[in-house]
Amino acid sequence: MDEYTQLRSLLLHDDQQRLANLEQQLGNSEALSQSIAAVLPTALQNADTVPLQSALQQPVESCVKTAMQKNPQSFVRPLLPAMVAPVRTVVAEALRSIREYLNLQQQQLTGLDEKLTQQLTELNNRLLPLEETLIRFGELEQRLNDTEHRTRDLADILPNAIRQVTQQASVQFSSPHVKVEELADSLKIPVEQCLRQSVNDDAQTLADALFPVMGPAIRKSINESMKAMVEKINVAVEQSISPQSVAWRIESIRHGVPYSQIVMKNTLVYRVEQVFLIHRQTGLLVQHVSREESEVSDSDAVSAMLTAIQDFIRDSFSSNKNDELERAEVGEYTVWLERSPFAVLACVVRGIAPYEYKTTMRITLEAVHARYGFLLESFEGDSAPLEPCRPLLQQALQVEIKKKDKNEQQKSRYFSKPFIAVLVILGGSFLGWNYWRWQQAQQFNAYLETLRHSTGITILESKIEGDHILLRGLRDPLAPDPVQMALQYNLSAEQVSSQWAFYQDLSPEFVLKRLTAALNPPANIKFNLNNGILQAVGHADKSWIDQLKRTVLLMAGLSKLDDSQLLDNNAYLEKTREQFEAFLLTLKATQGIVVVSSEVKNGHREITGLRDPIAEDPAKWLPDFQLEDIAMNWTPYQDLTPSFVEKRARLRLAVPETVQLTVKEGRMTVQGFAPKAWIEHVQTAWQGIAGVEQADFSQLLERDAYLMAYAQRELSPPSSLKLEVNEGILNFDGWVEDAAFANMQQQLKRLEGFESIKSQNLLSRDKFRQLTAQRLEKITVYFNQDAGFGEYQENNLRGVLDLWQRLLSVTRTPPRLQIIGHTDGIGTQEQNHRLSIQRAEVVYRWLVNQGATEALLEPAYPNTIPFGETTANFKERRVSFKVLF
Repeated sequence: MDEYTQLRSLLLHDDQQRLANLEQQLGNSEALSQSIAAVLPTALQNADTVPLQSALQQPVESCVKTAMQKNPQSFVRPLLPAMVAPVRTVVAEALRSIREYLNLQQQQLTGLDEKLTQQLTELNNRLLPLEETLIRFGELEQRLNDTEHRTRDLADILPNAIRQVTQQASVQFSSPHVKVEELADSLKIPVEQCLRQSVNDDAQTLADALFPVMGPAIRKSINESMKAMVEKINVAVEQSISPQSVAWRIESIRHGVPYSQIVMKNTLVYRVEQVFLIHRQTGLLVQHVSREESEVSDSDAVSAMLTAIQDFIRDSFSSNKNDELERAEVGEYTVWLERSPFAVLACVVRGIAPYEYKTTMRITLEAVHARYGFLLESFEGDSAPLEPCRPLLQQALQVEIKKKDKNEQQKSRYFSKPFIAVLVILGGSFLGWNYWRWQQAQQFNAYLETLRHSTGITILESKIEGDHILLRGLRDPLAPDPVQMALQYNLSAEQVSSQWAFYQDLSPEFVLKRLTAALNPPANIKFNLNNGILQAVGHADKSWIDQLKRTVLLMAGLSKLDDSQLLDNNAYLEKTREQFEAFLLTLKATQGIVVVSSEVKNGHREITGLRDPIAEDPAKWLPDFQLEDIAMNWTPYQDLTPSFVEKRARLRLAVPETVQLTVKEGRMTVQGFAPKAWIEHVQTAWQGIAGVEQADFSQLLERDAYLMAYAQRELSPPSSLKLEVNEGILNFDGWVEDAAFANMQQQLKRLEGFESIKSQNLLSRDKFRQLTAQRLEKITVYFNQDAGFGEYQENNLRGVLDLWQRLLSVTRTPPRLQIIGHTDGIGTQEQNHRLSIQRAEVVYRWLVNQGATEALLEPAYPNTIPFGETTANFKERRVSFKVLF
């Protein structure tokens, strides 16, 4: 018994009879209207609205709650027809009245459960489209009876029908194949007749139509035939481990050329891949032979294209219509053509074939004509009688291989050191590749483990194929995107292919997210979910709280609402009245804040007033008073009490820590030390500060001057030590006695206020003497070819004099300064001796003239004086110095 029959059995006897009459008169709108008008007033008079609502309230709420918890869509779907059904005709109005009548009958039958509701809905769905079906049936009958209309319809669907039959050929069932074969048989004869008639009428038209695909078809055919050969060569060659093969493989990697092509280039002179025998008058393929590794997908198409190309070139470029195409080049292949009265022989050659191969082609073509010329003359497309000529064509499949030198053959038998090194490199590459694969597998596994532990994602199937991972499972729309998660594991979006079916995860975090999206709770409302019980804490409008209660009953994952800590705004205001009053008193007692008004608007408290921008933020005090959700509207103003004026001045002037600033009775006093730039800035920047009428900078010093005086006072340096302060950095230059050096280092640690202290130039007496002597000995004075100073040597001489005087000031026993002259060895030994001492004496006299003590200066020769040199060395024309203690 179906659902429709069960529904009829549940209705009263009179209603059953009435429904039977309704079925018979369903197409008569007038009869339907009369039937409904007869029962509708009685049903409306007998129904009492208040008891009816009271009786149905509890079961309806229970039914709705159960349906929404199990599957929210089960409650939505029955309502869709009533929501979207258009009311257009009188029949629709009558059917809607029937639906209302059935609903009244359902309300009177208190024992009906959810199944009855679904059956009534199905009945409504069956009745609604009946009128539309009858109308469509009439239109369809009219179209079928109209021959002209049927012809147009058939013309519209015939191309699509042929296309669908063709597409079904790829499906592995028997019936589509039968349809395709039947279609091919029915179209074979007419298509052949059309093509034959077209060729007879005007062969050039068909050739022009095929021209756009001729070139690609030929290239594709040749490429496909060569792929098989290349693959077989790869298989054969890759098994070789000779040094020559390794060298070829390295050449392949270096030039980016397939390995098989390198092998053929080094071993092959030429090879004939394929031979086509084509009928000259019709261009049809007679026979085709090729090597086993060079299969052609469609040899008929290739022969047709070659004929069409011949016609195209002759018609387009040749003034003599008897000219013939002799060869065509396609990439690395050459197509050689040889003609006879009834046939054309086309050979596809790889490499460079000798011209003598044309003789071979002529001999082959002559042999074919001698034996089968009468068949070629009467050829009409049937190639079976000419099958015996294939052995003659196979003789044209010639090949020539390069011959190896005997020494090369003998050498290739043994493993060489380069070959072993190549094997080691290849082995390392193989291990590196395996390590990379292992590392990638680790990334995939880590990514999968993260997905498995991610809330809202359930993986049903995972599979790793090469460098791709395939995923299938369930995903909550609120869960994180798996593709974005893959990026965290250095996996690209192209490496992850996934299929996700959406579902609702009932974890607390996802339930709360959906609840928040549906209700948009106020900021002061907090949710806690535990075991399906939702706890709401805070306060809100009563309308929002009612909406929350309704939503909890309908949302999956929620079974109960705990609103013990949820207040409406009026109750919250009453509960926190005392805290709010205390908060107002605190505001009124705070400097920089002036409360103008406080009131309640739309269930929320609002405070308006004045607030100095540097005063404390009252919002920070709300937690201390157990308050929240208070709107405070403050208008900025400037408080002129001294503390606020001083704070405002510090912020405006960006006062350094080394400066003290005070404000009293409108007068600002600044004392301490600061950088020069800040002092110049503050001289004018203080003007315009509210509450400051005068400024006193008499006790403000520049930082470098202040720090210099501070350092002099604290360190009391001797005259041999110079101090300098620049932008807060303390520098030293000079020395102190050895006994005072350690004490000076301790004093430096106690200094404060400096940016940094550079003490690398603070030296003891002995250290200063050693460094000064080293610096002096590094100076070199250069000369011209004779004893005259070279250019720009004045600074070097003054450097020597300055360092020598500083060295004398630091030593108790005066040292001696040795002045050593050097030469580059041009000339005799005597000339170089004389020039050496002359250069030393020139420097000696210059120092004496500048005030140096003559007794402490000593001109000298070098240990070795060169002579007899022929090449000038300008760097050796110099004077060096040596300090003797």
